[in-house]
Amino acid sequence: MEKGQEPAKRPGLPRAQGWRRVLTIIVAAGCLALSVLDLGHGPMRLPVDPSALMVLAEGGARAFRVEIARTESERDRGLMFRADMPDDHGMLFVFSRAQTLRFWMKNTPIPLDIMFIGEAGRVNAIRYGSPGSETVVTSDGPARYVLEVKAGTAAREGIGVGDRIEHPAIERRLPHPSMLAPSSAWTSPPSTVRVSPTM
Repeated sequence: MEKGQEPAKRPGLPRAQGWRRVLTIIVAAGCLALSVLDLGHGPMRLPVDPSALMVLAEGGARAFRVEIARTESERDRGLMFRADMPDDHGMLFVFSRAQTLRFWMKNTPIPLDIMFIGEAGRVNAIRYGSPGSETVVTSDGPARYVLEVKAGTAAREGIGVGDRIEHPAIERRLPHPSMLAPSSAWTSPPSTVRVSPTM
């Protein structure tokens, strides 16, 4: 360039077009960040336990392959976002103590049978879990375990309230004998009522 000559002007972008480009970059970065964060909302897949879970139903034993949710975060995720599951598959939720358990079906697209299991390893309630429902379903009394399987499995396999569940993860804590034996003041034991499962 010769001395005294004005430098050539570079063609610039109009101000509005420059801002549009900046906004486009910001939006694209935001979408990328959201897509990365959304990976945490995919289905959780835990290892299938090598031991089969056995349900000792009236018509015979039924075997299921289960994933075991032991930690709070695993129990919170459960079968959320799971689009399908084999008929002989389920998820066993293990809690540290027996309590009234409450479950819902938020973000769970497949219908489920939700079996609440007491400390003695017996089913105390079977509830239907409707896909995506935020309605809370609860156990009948204290439960320490929950088995979720595809909806209709309990009816098809003849599984009902009172059936025993066996698996190494289920510690069968039987009630103390004093809780079972009638008091000396009783002349006869009270009548027993079998409650039908609520589906």
